Amino acid sequence: MFFGFSHRRIKNNYSPLRGGSHGGRLIVQTRDGRRFTIARRDKVVTTTEEGGKTLNEEPSVQLLGGVDCVTFERVFAVGLKDLEGLDILTQDTVRGLLLGPGAGLRVASIPDTLKVLDIELGKLLKERGTSSLINNLVNTLKDIKKQIKEIQGQVTEYADCQKKHAQLEEKTRKDKIKAEQVRQRLLRIDQLIQAHEPWVLLFSAREKSANLESAMNFPPNGAERFENLKAEIKEIIRNKNEREVEAEKIEMQLGNVIVYEVLINHQDTIVALLGERGKIVSALEDYPTVKNRLARAEEEFHRRLRELGADWDSQRLTLVDTSVHVRQRVQEFGRKLDADQRKLEQTQAYQRTLLDAEKDEKLIVDGIQRFIETQPTPPIMDEHQLQQQQDSVRMIRSLLYQKEKITTQVDAKRLAKQESEALFTSIEKQMEVRLDPLPSWLQIAVLIIGVALAALMAVQRSYIPAVLILLSGMGLAVLLHTFRRRQTDVESARLMQLQQEEEKTIKTQRLLDEEVRGLEEQLDTLTKELEELALKAGIEIPKDFLQLERLNGELEGTIKQFNEWKTQERQKKEAERRLNDVQRRLQKANQETEEADRDYQLLQEEWHLWLSDRGFTDTIRPEGFEAILQAVDSARTAEISLRESQLRISQLGDYIKEAREKIRTLLAGCGRTPFKTEAGVEDLDVLRKDLDATFDAQRLQRGLQGRLEILRSEIERLYKQLEDKEAVLNELLQQANVIDEVHFYRMAESYTEWRECQKQIEMNELKLRTIVGKPEAQDVLERELGETDPLKLQLEKDRLHALLKEKDDGISGDEREIGSLNQRLSQMAQDKKLGELLFKQRQLREEQADATKRWTSLVVCRYLLEQARGIYERERQPQVIRESDTFLKTMTNSRYRLVSPVGEMSVQLEDTAYRRKEETMWSSGLADQVYLAIRFGLVRAFGSHAEPLPVILDDVLVKFDPIRQLGAAKVILDFARKQQVLLFSCHPEIKEIIEEAHKNFQFGDLKVAYFTLSDGVINRIPGSN
Repeated sequence: MFFGFSHRRIKNNYSPLRGGSHGGRLIVQTRDGRRFTIARRDKVVTTTEEGGKTLNEEPSVQLLGGVDCVTFERVFAVGLKDLEGLDILTQDTVRGLLLGPGAGLRVASIPDTLKVLDIELGKLLKERGTSSLINNLVNTLKDIKKQIKEIQGQVTEYADCQKKHAQLEEKTRKDKIKAEQVRQRLLRIDQLIQAHEPWVLLFSAREKSANLESAMNFPPNGAERFENLKAEIKEIIRNKNEREVEAEKIEMQLGNVIVYEVLINHQDTIVALLGERGKIVSALEDYPTVKNRLARAEEEFHRRLRELGADWDSQRLTLVDTSVHVRQRVQEFGRKLDADQRKLEQTQAYQRTLLDAEKDEKLIVDGIQRFIETQPTPPIMDEHQLQQQQDSVRMIRSLLYQKEKITTQVDAKRLAKQESEALFTSIEKQMEVRLDPLPSWLQIAVLIIGVALAALMAVQRSYIPAVLILLSGMGLAVLLHTFRRRQTDVESARLMQLQQEEEKTIKTQRLLDEEVRGLEEQLDTLTKELEELALKAGIEIPKDFLQLERLNGELEGTIKQFNEWKTQERQKKEAERRLNDVQRRLQKANQETEEADRDYQLLQEEWHLWLSDRGFTDTIRPEGFEAILQAVDSARTAEISLRESQLRISQLGDYIKEAREKIRTLLAGCGRTPFKTEAGVEDLDVLRKDLDATFDAQRLQRGLQGRLEILRSEIERLYKQLEDKEAVLNELLQQANVIDEVHFYRMAESYTEWRECQKQIEMNELKLRTIVGKPEAQDVLERELGETDPLKLQLEKDRLHALLKEKDDGISGDEREIGSLNQRLSQMAQDKKLGELLFKQRQLREEQADATKRWTSLVVCRYLLEQARGIYERERQPQVIRESDTFLKTMTNSRYRLVSPVGEMSVQLEDTAYRRKEETMWSSGLADQVYLAIRFGLVRAFGSHAEPLPVILDDVLVKFDPIRQLGAAKVILDFARKQQVLLFSCHPEIKEIIEEAHKNFQFGDLKVAYFTLSDGVINRIPGSN
């Protein structure tokens, strides 16, 4: 589904079920929680994200980070054939992981370097070779020594002088080394004296900083930011209040402004009628039918009064106040009542919201409390103690490595001492064995016998045989004499060589004794340090690395449990704080609701009292009071029209009828009625006045509305600024982990003191680092300062100065004596041949010393490289090997440790005694465990760099014995905690093994489901979770 189906040219053994074509649908979920549906039919694939979004790329590119099909099959799919070797390590992708991040610096160069060192060592010295440099020099020196011995005269004296010269040079060299050691110690004492004062200040600052560690996470410049935010919030609130007051004033002014839009629409008609006003007035003055107009005016007036009520008359109409002040007062009552009603509704809605929030917060607090009560309490509740134990475990691990290394060195030194003692015993036995030379009388006897035989032959007159016999006897005697002398020289040389070897062996034994004592002292020191660390941390001293790892695992579990408990406690406190805040706001909301309701009731009572004082019923609402006032105004207008009609009715005529019709039509279009039964110029005057007032009110309204919009925009902006500033202020309090301002200021003072302590620590650490020169030497210097007394240092300094003066005087005397010996040796070397031989001997010895020194350096360098390589392979393995090692330890109960040798594409096993086994030495069951662990390690390493993919296992447990099957099942379940595992098997007992491991090894929180496949249908086994 991820990579598509096989090409047609490649045989596919899995035909579509019941015919059809290859295809299907797969639902996957990524690590970040996103869900995708992959549908594929032959070559067509569709990937849909949850929510309907369709992805165009292949699923392997979009979801798997580019992992191809070959890599998936080689890494994530494991079958029995994959557990037959380490061929997977030769793949380029896997090699990149094995020698990738965490593998170290150019690890492949170490084997090459060792090969180069071996070649160089072979050029310098071979055990039984003659072509190497040191072997040639030794042979040449033997020849020169032989030639020098043949020269008589000053050889013995020259050898004595040369021996004394060498002894003096050796003594001078040792004295210089001792003097240099004294100087180094004096320099160290000066450093300690110089660093004592900064160290005391540093120690004090660290203690104070540890006490103020709680203020370490306080926000930088927090107090200044806090004051600035409070000032800004205060200024914003002041500006907001000013603009709200101004906006309320403008809204009141807008409420008092009345604009008659209908008058503006009939503006032209009103102007035209106003132009004829003179004619209308004249016509009305001449109108002869005064009585008819008067009757209609009286009827209109009485009708207006009837509309007001049966108890209304002209006197009461006159007493009613319809001024602008009354209208404004009514409008003010209406606005206040509406505002108080809205306020009451808002406070009630806010009250209901807070009640719901209080209920939710209580549920959260109760849920967290129940979760905390169900969780076990951490055995250690002190975070500092946990950190101290963790640091102690790390230091104990390093000390155990050192102790093991020194123990190995002690064993090696003791073994070397035993060999040296055996060699010494052998030399003594060889020295006891003496080779007796030929007796001296033998050559005399041979000579006498030869002379006697020659004389006998001469007596018999056989002169030639007599001469030959005499010469033979003399030659044989000479040969015997030469052979006896050769035997003596050889025996002397042998004894001298044995004496030299004996002295060398004694020196070697003494040196080994000193080294063993030094190493044993180091072991005692390390043991004491281990005891002090364990006592300080409150833990037992681990006997081996297995116990140390078990202790480290328990400590990590305790730290994890403590962190989880701490997180839940912090969440509980935060939930309780939110609950208290909601309850406080709810109490305030209840008070505001009660105040709003009380204000609304008081305002209604005031309105009813105002109506009663003016003779109106208390059932009238402010919005309906305007209609009553308009009716009163209409009645008054009718009364005025009646009076005017009585004066001018006689002047009206036909023209006035036409004018009245125009005026009536205009009034009807404007939504008005005449003041009297018949319209007149009064209506035109009112329209003109209202039109002028409308124009003024329209201009005023536009100006006020523009200003009001600006103010509302500014108020909204100020509200947003206020919310932002308050949010920043709350965030600052949360960053400081405080609950109020007082706590915030106290934390700010503690943070200032902590910063000062940090500056003191940095300044004094810089002073100490300047004194020692190297950062890694600073810890050693601080430990020495804590263990030494300044007074004792001064006494030691005076003693060392005296010792240094004594050594310098002795070196000067020895160098003068060496000069005298050099002069004497130069005089004895004036003999040409002897001088040449001695000069050549000295030159060759210097070459031999240089070659030996280089050989020694290379041997030490190779030893250090081997040691570094061993430490590196134990402590800095690649991520794949570390992950695989964890799984292998689970399967083998920590009997073996997985190691990848530096520079090699292979893996080895290391037991608890640090003995290594290569792949050819593994048993078949152990090899299967290693191969499975490496595949799990590869999958885990891939999952740390990309999307973790499911692992497919096909009958990987069938080759294991029952014990190994249970261990492998435990590893599979442990691996499934972080990554999905699909285990396929046709053996029913595999299910029982998984169930046993799931039940017995604390995997209760892990979901394991079992399925069966029958006739292409997957069925879930009942009872699996």
